[in-house]
Amino acid sequence: MGWAIEGAIGSDYKIDASYLSPHVNIASRLEAATKQYGVPLLISEQLHRFFSPRFQTITRKIDCVTLKGSQEALNLYTLDLCADDLPPSKNKDLMEKEEIIEMNFMKKNAFLEGLENEEFLTEDVLDHDKSMKMLLKDFNINFHEIFKLAMEYYLQGNWEKANEKFQMALKIKENDGPTKAISAFMERLNYKKPDDWKGYRELTEK
Repeated sequence: MGWAIEGAIGSDYKIDASYLSPHVNIASRLEAATKQYGVPLLISEQLHRFFSPRFQTITRKIDCVTLKGSQEALNLYTLDLCADDLPPSKNKDLMEKEEIIEMNFMKKNAFLEGLENEEFLTEDVLDHDKSMKMLLKDFNINFHEIFKLAMEYYLQGNWEKANEKFQMALKIKENDGPTKAISAFMERLNYKKPDDWKGYRELTEK
């Protein structure tokens, strides 16, 4: 969430559109960091603030970091999705490419019109949209509460308690990427916070 400058860069033989801004850099680094956390997407704190209160309840904060080239701490969030379980669209298999583009264009316009007329409600999508329900079918409130408590201990510097809660979280979701990532980071430091711990760490890996 932020601003960007778009411009053409190249020569007489090749020209590409490029986008320059610190926010574009953040987006690029977060996309690359999804592999570290084992999540399909990472959400910046700046974007998370714009989510509705209801939608925020299904996201979770998974770390607080500084990115390369910045000293400002940034809270990271994710949304646990089961995208692999979505069935393919039968209608799209029978449609031409141009028809699919036109259908998606109409859907986008209808969505934007709903936003402008204040007819779009997060609750309607979360409660009634079949695809969204399938994406969030593994949402576990108990896991989220334990993970949230573990994250609070971790950021406060109480890593012994944090590890205890993270291990409890792994018993519910044994392959949870963010839990494994934070646990591995603490393990490398023998579960002892650094003397200069300020509640965040530098995200240096690519």
